[in-house]
Amino acid sequence: MEGYVKRAAVVVVFFFSATVFQPVISALAAGGMLGQVAATGVAEYMTGKGTWSRVERVFPVSNDSRFRTADGRLSFVLKEGTRIEAGDRSEIELMGTVGSYTLRLAAGKIVFTVPGGSSLLIETPDMTVEVNNSDKVLQKVSSSQNSTVGGIFYDGKKTRIATVSGKVRIKTISGESLMELAAGQSVEVFSDTSGILKIIPVQAVEENGTAEKTFLGMETGLALFLGFLTAEVAGGVIAANEGGGKVASPASP
Repeated sequence: MEGYVKRAAVVVVFFFSATVFQPVISALAAGGMLGQVAATGVAEYMTGKGTWSRVERVFPVSNDSRFRTADGRLSFVLKEGTRIEAGDRSEIELMGTVGSYTLRLAAGKIVFTVPGGSSLLIETPDMTVEVNNSDKVLQKVSSSQNSTVGGIFYDGKKTRIATVSGKVRIKTISGESLMELAAGQSVEVFSDTSGILKIIPVQAVEENGTAEKTFLGMETGLALFLGFLTAEVAGGVIAANEGGGKVASPASP
């Protein structure tokens, strides 16, 4: 009986290890691990069998990983320092190589910080946003001084884009450059009835109806997760800790 229990225990331990660590082992073995992600609330990833499974713990992120959230959010920390936060009711796909990523935003909202020397291309069904941070860190200085920080909210009809520090370039799906968005600017992009993309300035920080501030539709506490922003949110402004970057209303200088 004792031998049977030991054998059963070995089987259980093996099964648990294979279930919990197999994704990590597979990613490492393939050499395609980009970083890791942790979930808060309900969030899922697409398995190799094409089914959705809940993210229960810190999970590896490999090339061509797909994730979605319900009432939760996902915090990505990638190998070279890029950080991405996906808000509630979001669906994304992440691909690329370390330091050079493409993120497909099918729905929802993200905030990001891209360190010097890295790039992030964000695609929605209507347009692309290019974050190409060529400012490499040559000295031991705070990474926030070299990072591009911003956010994107796509609701299926329009896209809101805001930058806190650094700059991003807005392009069409075909790659045609539309405009460069500098630190402190925020815009809304949508297609008119003829299918032509229109860009208008908007305010990134708004009241949500309960006297609380939101950043691109996200609670400011979520938007501030990056660690580079202070809690100073007033008059349509989110101020950066370093570098003087801010998001302001279009009326602000």
